[in-house]
Amino acid sequence: MTAVSIDEIRNDLPDWPSDIVEGWLHPISQRPDLGWPPPEPIGRHPWFYVLNGKPLSWWQQVIWEQKEWPFEFLQLSPADQDMIASMVEGHFEGKKNIYTFVDGKQRIVSALQYIAENRTIPRPLIAMETKAGLRFVDGAHRLTALALASQWQTDGKWPSGWALKSEHSIWVGRHP
Repeated sequence: MTAVSIDEIRNDLPDWPSDIVEGWLHPISQRPDLGWPPPEPIGRHPWFYVLNGKPLSWWQQVIWEQKEWPFEFLQLSPADQDMIASMVEGHFEGKKNIYTFVDGKQRIVSALQYIAENRTIPRPLIAMETKAGLRFVDGAHRLTALALASQWQTDGKWPSGWALKSEHSIWVGRHP
């Protein structure tokens, strides 16, 4: 498989912000089982799991807006809360699950190091607006690190006077 270029993805998603194409889709498209473009119909191709079961034609209609977002764990969707709990269990408590792949723990630790220095996440998270609220589609490791940092702040585990920023940058997509 030849490497997928950013331009190939931009040809199919010309109105998408560079942050999203370059930070989410381009790195994932380099996987040998993915490539670009996603098949249509998507079936159970590996892109199904990246794109939440929606075909590229659906995603082409998504409108993106960058927002500042106040993190509150209990405001996350139940699915995102479960994902964070499973990532913590898998990477820090030794319970094998679908999130325990090779560099997952290191990705969370790296994001935590960034948060410790900058009081916010390294890159904007990417979420979709749904009837049930926001559903994050990219940034699971950064979201988990943010949840841990928030909990540690609440528990007084950070140095005295250290505090997370009150809001964090995210991209929110809306399907018309």
